[in-house]
Amino acid sequence: MFDIKGFFKRRQEGKLEEARRAHEQVRLAFTQRYLNFKTLLSLNDKVLEIITTMEQALEGEGRFGMAFVRSQCTALSVNLFRIIQSLNAISEERYRNLYPVFDRIWNRIDEELKKKKPLERREWVLSLQDVDKSLYDLAGNKMANLGEIRSRLGLPVPDGFVITTAAYDYFMGKSRLQEEINRRLQSLEPSDMAGIHETSSEIQKLIINAPFPPELEEAIVTAYRTLSQRAGSDIRVSLRSSALGEDAHEASFAGQYRSLLNVSRDFLILSYKEIAASKYSVPAIAYRLNKGFLDEDIVMGVGCMAMVQADTAGVMYSADPGGGNAPGVVINAVPGLGKSVVDGSMIPDLFVIDPRPPARIIKKEIQEKTKKFVCDPDEGVCQEIVTDAERIQPAIRDDQALALAEMAKRLEGHFGTPQDIEWAIEPGGTILVLQSRPLLILGKEPFKKTNGLDFFDQNYPLVLEGGITASPGAACGPVFRVENTVDMLQFPYGGVLVARNPLPQWAALLSTAVAVVTDQGALTGHLAAVAREFKVPALMGLQKAFQTLKPHDLITVDASHQKIY
Repeated sequence: MFDIKGFFKRRQEGKLEEARRAHEQVRLAFTQRYLNFKTLLSLNDKVLEIITTMEQALEGEGRFGMAFVRSQCTALSVNLFRIIQSLNAISEERYRNLYPVFDRIWNRIDEELKKKKPLERREWVLSLQDVDKSLYDLAGNKMANLGEIRSRLGLPVPDGFVITTAAYDYFMGKSRLQEEINRRLQSLEPSDMAGIHETSSEIQKLIINAPFPPELEEAIVTAYRTLSQRAGSDIRVSLRSSALGEDAHEASFAGQYRSLLNVSRDFLILSYKEIAASKYSVPAIAYRLNKGFLDEDIVMGVGCMAMVQADTAGVMYSADPGGGNAPGVVINAVPGLGKSVVDGSMIPDLFVIDPRPPARIIKKEIQEKTKKFVCDPDEGVCQEIVTDAERIQPAIRDDQALALAEMAKRLEGHFGTPQDIEWAIEPGGTILVLQSRPLLILGKEPFKKTNGLDFFDQNYPLVLEGGITASPGAACGPVFRVENTVDMLQFPYGGVLVARNPLPQWAALLSTAVAVVTDQGALTGHLAAVAREFKVPALMGLQKAFQTLKPHDLITVDASHQKIY
């Protein structure tokens, strides 16, 4: 017998299930459109921010280069493409005709961005006395600036020569490595730290093991012999990177490439290859990916200069990088070579000079010294225990601090922008300029990355205070202590990087870290400079931070006021 009651019941249930499914589909469709609409609004805000940043750069007095233009255009294109995707997701592909329009416009922009000015001169080696700012494309920014300082300002600079970007192009062309390098780089992402490490190691091995053209070796050795003849005997030299784009205003590449000190004739070519290979160091690759540089735009020049047997050395800034109103010149100094200042392995002496006539020292902090870097009798550099007298003595005299400040302001005046300057003082007292590059000056308002936590309104317990504001601002995140490569590979997005020393290689983590805290270091170190570029708050020289701050503890780093909550 037919169950009519059951039939209608099942039919009703089927209709209810069908209605429920239809309702669920509508709800999911609405949710998806709502999320796409929220994404659209967010992307629109990002596009407007990028356009505003570009307009401010055009209207401002500060300089900017192709790295800035390229990175902004890349960011703009990515966000605009995602806007088109969101529009089509909301409207059932009603705006799909925007895709070919976008492609046409972006291809035209990309063609302009990829245009490369051909080198007018192709010398492999140039004497430093023949180099000035106009030869930056051949000598690289660093050595072009040093040649300018020597020839136009007449300030003391170590004698030397430049192994040019044309030499690098010739070496890479002869070795036929570039196509293989491009293949390995093309799939890398800034967040893929493991991939960057693996690719870096592979590419650097390829370059180091590549055969070196005999004719290029002869040109470099001949330049070395000429330099030795001017010095009166075979000399040791320092080899330093001088790549295109390095030492620029918005992209210093501070500490991303190698420098080799106290190199003898026997290791000249190997040292050159090591510096050429350092174009693909882990921090350098990560830096370029985050800054929007194209690999082919970075061509490696190398400076080769007579090694300075420094009594004392350091770094100075011709202005306050934090954007303060004070006119002070900031000087960091250590006994011996300046390596420990730039790599952050020591807390240097600090002098702050008011350069307005009559110039005077307005701040002085002298650290106790335990060691210094000196030239090794055989090769490279080594650490040496300081004498009892040196332990408490200032690294430089007051009159030397004032002379350095005067030199800093001359360099600032010549280049038309505040300068970041490496210097050394020879045993006879001569002050030598080893590098001068634009100094990034931050806005007066510190940046803050508190992940939604406005700690200024709270009474959180103070964990540590003191140290040096290497990069101003405040940020909140979990502690992650970094000591080695394994730690780098495991570093979490949004973590606070805590380390004993502010080593330059930690710069590879600045795109994911919200703040940096270190036991050693100073305002003028390489990691501090890159932290300011990435607008990451950094508190250095805090002595016992690594020991005190425990992994995964949630902390707020107020670098501006030198406090950790």
